[in-house]
Amino acid sequence: MTASNVETVTGGSLDDKITFGGAIVGGTIDLGAGTDTLILAAGTNGVTVASIETVTGNTGADTVVLATAMAGGTVNLSTGAHKLTLSSDGSNTLTIIAVETVIGGSQDDTVTFGAAVTGSVDLGAGTDQHRDCGGTVGANRPVQGGRTIRFGDVDVGALLDERTQHF
Repeated sequence: MTASNVETVTGGSLDDKITFGGAIVGGTIDLGAGTDTLILAAGTNGVTVASIETVTGNTGADTVVLATAMAGGTVNLSTGAHKLTLSSDGSNTLTIIAVETVIGGSQDDTVTFGAAVTGSVDLGAGTDQHRDCGGTVGANRPVQGGRTIRFGDVDVGALLDERTQHF
């Protein structure tokens, strides 16, 4: 289904796929049970999402807030300057691609970076883990442009060797 000019979408118990035809600002999307997909329109989107397994962005600068923990989901926001805030409702386990700023929740989060990190990552409180695309815990992922990455109370960016810029 393609939606435009709406601020709230509530899904049902089956698999839902919602594509926005225009940018959404201040929206709340809860697609309920099932394996659900949200595709954002090109432009500047600002949404709070719940019960969605796949969030796909487009061109523009998107801000996505997870209202509920994501378990085994994927957030790929495409090109632009994007911000993702993880839920503190529970432990998040997800793959992140093309997100420039990641803010963690207060629980134990496991994040797989599907591409090079080009912004800042602060996974917040909890016992957090990062993984590479192959699922290896603590594997090196490139950090571009001297960015800051935080896991708990440790500023990994301060520990980076400026020549290799790997964590």
